[in-house]
Amino acid sequence: MSDSPFITQMQRCAATVRWVIVTVVIAVLLTGCATTSIPTGKKSSSSTTRSGSKASSSRTATVASSTPGHLAWSHIAEPEVADTALGLYLDWLGSPQGVAPIVSALARVNRSDGHIEVVRNLEGGFSSALTAAGSLWVTTSSASGLSRAPGLLWRLDPKTLKVRERIRLPSTAGGASMAIAGGSLWVAAGPALVRVSLPGGGLSAIVSLGDAISSSVAADSTGKVLVLGEANNAGTSIIERRNPTTGTLLAASTPLHGVFTPLVGGAIDGTAWVSESTGMMGYVQHYSLEPLAPIKPTCKAGMIAKTCVTGSNGLRARVVSRLVWLTQQAGGPSRNACVDPANGDILSPIALPMVNDQVLAIAARYLFIVSQPLPGSGSGQTVTEEPIPAACHAG
Repeated sequence: MSDSPFITQMQRCAATVRWVIVTVVIAVLLTGCATTSIPTGKKSSSSTTRSGSKASSSRTATVASSTPGHLAWSHIAEPEVADTALGLYLDWLGSPQGVAPIVSALARVNRSDGHIEVVRNLEGGFSSALTAAGSLWVTTSSASGLSRAPGLLWRLDPKTLKVRERIRLPSTAGGASMAIAGGSLWVAAGPALVRVSLPGGGLSAIVSLGDAISSSVAADSTGKVLVLGEANNAGTSIIERRNPTTGTLLAASTPLHGVFTPLVGGAIDGTAWVSESTGMMGYVQHYSLEPLAPIKPTCKAGMIAKTCVTGSNGLRARVVSRLVWLTQQAGGPSRNACVDPANGDILSPIALPMVNDQVLAIAARYLFIVSQPLPGSGSGQTVTEEPIPAACHAG
């Protein structure tokens, strides 16, 4: 099994949170390459691995609170969070925005007080992360910033972030999501589905997805169900059920109403939840896996129901801890909520302090919310940790 893993004002409303300004430390990734800003209070030591990335150890970290459930990190760009059984990880853009080569700064964070224990610079932009078989697995996009260019899968020591293995991916178009199924790690790598052996790692198969140019993948909690979303260059997208051991196609849906890669948020109880963009707008649709078809009423029929939620192209559905979570920046309580996967009922809205705040990551006990700085302040984004609503504790 795997752990699930990963925006507005600097002023917060929560009375329990007090902000402390994060100082900046610069660490050089490669000679002649970009620099990495580390949100810590002291300079860090670093050591270069054979992969060319660097690990940085931080003695102190500036956080908003040392109380679990109310941690916060400030002055970071493009943050991502992965809260796993093997550790809490924070990632941010470690190179100047809009400038190649792109560097991703991945940090292991102390679960109790939020200080940064170690940082490793990774080539490319962060895509996804999970823990499995005693390792932290991370996918990064091409350092060039081109989504269809080859990316990387990293196998890291979950405590030290030492690189155990790097595997080249054909592409990261679609987000390079990962899933554990059939005893292997599966990576959606654009036009291919990549299988990696567990626990030792090593590329064991590359399954071609035909004319697809982008893809996403998810599994259920048992690892017996593997679901894929893919799209081709013509904008045709479909959902597929694949053999969890071999990756062989078992069933395919009719084309979706949309223009981009269907993002499979997870599978549960013989169904899957999928988000799809139609341009500026988007929707989340509940799917049956046998037969593989949308559960009626469908979004394509123009209906708004518990099996279909419409919103912007940022609307997402994620299956975490046996619940479905809807999230959308500025989506209000109906599009930021935990949902009963059996009937689509909203169990509780997610209370966001500011209207443009966004849910960044969801774990068993905590939500991670990202806020943007005031326009023109240049102060970076802030990530806060909050307990999940009481009604969102499944079972």
